[in-house]
Amino acid sequence: MQTGNVSASEGKALSMLGMSLKAGRLALGESAARKALLSGKAELVIFASDCADNTRKKLELLCEKQNTPIITFSVKENLGKALGKDGKAVLALTDKGFAEAITKIIS
Repeated sequence: MQTGNVSASEGKALSMLGMSLKAGRLALGESAARKALLSGKAELVIFASDCADNTRKKLELLCEKQNTPIITFSVKENLGKALGKDGKAVLALTDKGFAEAITKIIS
């Protein structure tokens, strides 16, 4: 996926992520995602396709233990732009409705 150029479905999913952030239902970054997983609040973990392998491996193990679904989606730069933050490699949705909607859009 090229940075900056997004498909209609990617744009829709990025917009939905922005809404989840405004609603306080999105954990941004590795430590926030880890905290959401450990507290049992994470409904879905999203990794940018250019997420570092070490980061991904550590959190994938935790996702497995917590039985939390994982999606690889977009790139750090696009995620960061959509959320008004520096590029983020890992996000955790803490709302089941947002998680289901984003999964449906991306799938």
